[in-house]
Amino acid sequence: MRWRKHLSICVILLGSFFIFGQSERSENEFSLPSVSRKYLSIFNNYVFAANSDIVITEIGAYEPSGHEWIEIWNKGAEPLDITGWKFWEFNNGNSGGNGINHAINATGTDAVLAPDEYAVIVDNAINFIFDYPFFTGSIFDSSFSLVEYGEEIGIKDGEGNFVEQFTYIPAPNFSLQRRDPFLMDYTSANWQQHSASNTIGSLNFFASTSSPEQTVSTTPPITTSTSSASGTVSEQIVSSGGTGSQAVEPVPQNLTSLKINEFVADPETENEWVELYNTAQMSIDIAGTMLCDNRNTTSTCKKLTGSVGPNSWLLVDLQTRSFLNNAGDSAILKDSAGSIIDRIDYEDELVPDEGQSLARKIDGVDTDSDSDWVITNMLTPGAANIAMQDQAAANENTSSQKTASTTAKTTIKKIPSVFVWNINFSSSADINEMVTLNAEGIADPRGGSLSFLWTLENGQKIVGPEIKISFVTSGAHRVGLFVTSTSGYGEEKKIEITVGTGLSQHADIIISEILPNPDGDDNREFIELKNNAAGPVNLFGWFLRVGEKEYAFLENTFIAPGNFLVFYKAVTKFSLVNTTGKVELLNKDKAVVDLVKYEEPVSGKSYALTGGEWRWVDPSPGTELVQIAGVVAGEKIIHSGKTIVAKKSAVKFAGPLVTTIAGVREAEKGQPAKLQGIVSVLPNVFGSQYFYINDGTGGAQIYQNKKDFPPLGVGDMVEIVGIVSEANGIKRVNVRSSEAIDILSLNNKLDPILVNPEEIDDSVAGALVQVEGEITEIKSTFMYVDNGAGEIKVYFKKNAKINKQQFKEGEHVRVIGILEKVQDEWQVWPRSSQDLESLGAGEVLGEKIEDQNLNNAPNRYLIVTSVGIVGLFLALLVKTKGVALVGWLKKKDK
Repeated sequence: MRWRKHLSICVILLGSFFIFGQSERSENEFSLPSVSRKYLSIFNNYVFAANSDIVITEIGAYEPSGHEWIEIWNKGAEPLDITGWKFWEFNNGNSGGNGINHAINATGTDAVLAPDEYAVIVDNAINFIFDYPFFTGSIFDSSFSLVEYGEEIGIKDGEGNFVEQFTYIPAPNFSLQRRDPFLMDYTSANWQQHSASNTIGSLNFFASTSSPEQTVSTTPPITTSTSSASGTVSEQIVSSGGTGSQAVEPVPQNLTSLKINEFVADPETENEWVELYNTAQMSIDIAGTMLCDNRNTTSTCKKLTGSVGPNSWLLVDLQTRSFLNNAGDSAILKDSAGSIIDRIDYEDELVPDEGQSLARKIDGVDTDSDSDWVITNMLTPGAANIAMQDQAAANENTSSQKTASTTAKTTIKKIPSVFVWNINFSSSADINEMVTLNAEGIADPRGGSLSFLWTLENGQKIVGPEIKISFVTSGAHRVGLFVTSTSGYGEEKKIEITVGTGLSQHADIIISEILPNPDGDDNREFIELKNNAAGPVNLFGWFLRVGEKEYAFLENTFIAPGNFLVFYKAVTKFSLVNTTGKVELLNKDKAVVDLVKYEEPVSGKSYALTGGEWRWVDPSPGTELVQIAGVVAGEKIIHSGKTIVAKKSAVKFAGPLVTTIAGVREAEKGQPAKLQGIVSVLPNVFGSQYFYINDGTGGAQIYQNKKDFPPLGVGDMVEIVGIVSEANGIKRVNVRSSEAIDILSLNNKLDPILVNPEEIDDSVAGALVQVEGEITEIKSTFMYVDNGAGEIKVYFKKNAKINKQQFKEGEHVRVIGILEKVQDEWQVWPRSSQDLESLGAGEVLGEKIEDQNLNNAPNRYLIVTSVGIVGLFLALLVKTKGVALVGWLKKKDK
């Protein structure tokens, strides 16, 4: 009888288990929010990898929209054509459950990946080329939008079969790198976010020491730089060299083993470059290091990124021909804290000629002596230097050739031009300004017909007598022109154009006022200029001319947009005649850009342009003037306690120098500013043309219309020089270029200020703040957070790429961001999703969950009751059948 009792109990318990399990599952379905397949797959890590040599090695989901990329690599031994392949993403289920196939189109001549070649699949090829101008691999254009917090992606071959499919882990700040490309592991054990940037186009690098080492092939590929989502010159430059299998994880980082090994300060045609050498037996990540010259200010340094293998070389392309001085300078390698790692000062006997390099006699050997170095014609960028004795032997073996070459070169310089050269062009230009180069004035004295071939810095060749080009980077740019004639002669010239902010030769600068006959002292004579251009202009190299005399403007003579500069007789040494005179303004090319003639000057009156006409009026030189609506030019007015004369229609008030961040908010537009602060928001986070600095109490927006910024990092202490302006009700400081931003120190700590929405005032405007509270409303671009005492709007800037799906109404959150007032409403702008943190269910959300549980309680009781009834029924059934079975067995025994 006991076995029958035990059997009944087991049946009851077994039935209860299944019913209770279903009850618990149903309860969870009601109490938990629905989760899309994309985010579930993050935890499930659904993966697939075919037997293919093409693998995904790095993911740039952290980049701004339109700048994202996927790096792939051919790990095989044969070339592979990927024509017709697709990039696939699940896209959060928006595609109806099947995902989206994105075509990938080769931007080069073919879609063939060579063995060991890196390539990228990019959201926008044009943006990528601007972001990474020196990327040497294949670029495949596509259209997609990656999620930095992870999503399911894949690569499909030409037949639509998956080559690789997996869900990547979150990487919101930097690129996501694959440790071992031969390992089909898609968890954090094999994927890790880069510590500072990315390694696009090259061997991945990991700074931690806890993960397995990655072994690479014997010839690491060349790698190039990274940049800002703005369109400016990239300052991070990398390219690896060296041979042999190498582990990519340095343990520990010993930057003292890095040596400046070779450099070219005066190249013949290409950019200047510096070669680094790693003397250690382990790889080194150089992210955050800087290369500087003897100006020794961090604003002029170039930040580096990437890695260099053990006993290997790294070539740094300086992307300009004007960083190191040809006649002597310093090359200084610094760590992220500004400490010197290595330095070479070259002057006198150590100054190389054009096309020569200064190289260590033995790679990496450093005795802090000039004897370590040798000037050489045998350049070896990214490779072993030729030892002194080897070079001497080479010199001896080729001395006759070199002598002949030198003689030929000297002779060529002495030969007169075969053509009459006359090229019409501007010798300087602003960034992105269209420059016209016209060679129609060139003539062949032999009467031949000419053909023209222009060669640009990127190797592009253009045929014709006239071209129009622009430059996206500052510095000295060279354009080659090769002219051939039907007479059988040919000749080449190099044209150099200096590009930078304010260097336009076609800027709208005019002569606005002249005082030729002042009352009393003639030293009060002046000439006034006005800038009608949209940006600042540097007049260095321009001239004023009166008669046969000229005055050359000094270096850094900047004139702000809409502002005036006044030049008195004591400076120009001009004597303006009191009869009939003429004043001319000439640009760098000595072209006359403005000319003013005057006759019979009125004593004590200036000749000024007012209302589009030249008139004799009361003199009004200087910049400390203000425009007041309704005031007639020449009328006396009171401003800031001073009696001044109202000037022409575009006069701006200058005022005292603003030296604090708080002062920016109180200043008038047009006031000069020089202030310091810690970078709290980088360019391209809220907008491509500005960033924020903070001083612990408030903050200020720093604006540059050409996106010309130095390489900045959050925590950098900077000094800003500019002019106060205003946009959308927010006061900010306009700077003319990156030269107006000096980085004083790195990695400074900046803690957010905890604020109460009810107590916010203008004193904390622009500051990095922290608010906590419950989400009361969520929209596509903002949400409201209430701490119980007050409510504030949290606004999601587009480029900040905030993941709003991680939050819901009623949730308690902590938000960090920049505080600004927009249309009389205070807003907090988070910089990224990392600035938002969930603190759990708020009071409202907690009540909702509790109500759900209460509503589900009767269902649970009904299920339990049903279980009991079913269990009793099964027990009775077993008992009845058991009696019958025992009786039958007894009969059988008889």
